[in-house]
Amino acid sequence: TAQQNLELMAQVGAFRALGFPLLVGPSRKSFLAPLIPGKEDAERDCGSAGAAASCAMQGVAILRLHQGTYWDAVHVAGQIAATRTQQPDSTASSSIPTA
Repeated sequence: TAQQNLELMAQVGAFRALGFPLLVGPSRKSFLAPLIPGKEDAERDCGSAGAAASCAMQGVAILRLHQGTYWDAVHVAGQIAATRTQQPDSTASSSIPTA
């Protein structure tokens, strides 16, 4: 369901504990529809960028995206996450996806 997908996306970083790189393809997916009602699949690009940025902040290594323009949001989120992990009191780690 859309709710289950949203819950998975909220915790996708937890799968990093398995020790494998994570691949996620959140672009234009139906779980975004309830979050941005009234938008058709191709009109969910900003929502897709938000989902991709969330993945980047959780350390997802590979993202499958429809639009190359999403990468700005992904890089910014990845940099924010990397900065957060450099703080002395933080125990989280992150990688920054590249195009």
